[in-house]
Amino acid sequence: MRNSFLNVLCPTDLSPMGDLAVAVAYDVVKPSGVVHLLHVQEPAYVPSPFDGTVIQTYYPDPDEQAALDRKTVERLQKLVPATAAAKGVRTEVVALRDPSVLGQVLAEAKKRHVDAIVMGTRGRSGLGRLLMGSVATAVLKEATVPVLLIHEPHAKA
Repeated sequence: MRNSFLNVLCPTDLSPMGDLAVAVAYDVVKPSGVVHLLHVQEPAYVPSPFDGTVIQTYYPDPDEQAALDRKTVERLQKLVPATAAAKGVRTEVVALRDPSVLGQVLAEAKKRHVDAIVMGTRGRSGLGRLLMGSVATAVLKEATVPVLLIHEPHAKA
């Protein structure tokens, strides 16, 4: 599978599994290809201590948001392997804010005409998956291009 795709989208939540997926994305992209690193920041929700329903959504002020966006882009740029440029692989960094991570991943895949999506997954099952959902599973079901899910071999729920 090495060097199989010319145009790869790699959405990451900036977790260790997301970082591992970024490394895989650079492994599967062809020389002279492009890796699109994507991070979608969801709004922060404040749940009710009584029943868990959302009682408030926190939106940072514009200066806070600009600083957060800069840090996100810097973090994404640090994930680019030193060998990428030597292989002729370009990187495009995309940092967005949206409550629908799934919607943005699918929209970016379509907009950028990618050949594949490479993303990490925590491998939740059972109750953890029911409560937290799985963006990776939804991407796998809805994407129109191959999806490579990267996870720990013995991840627990």
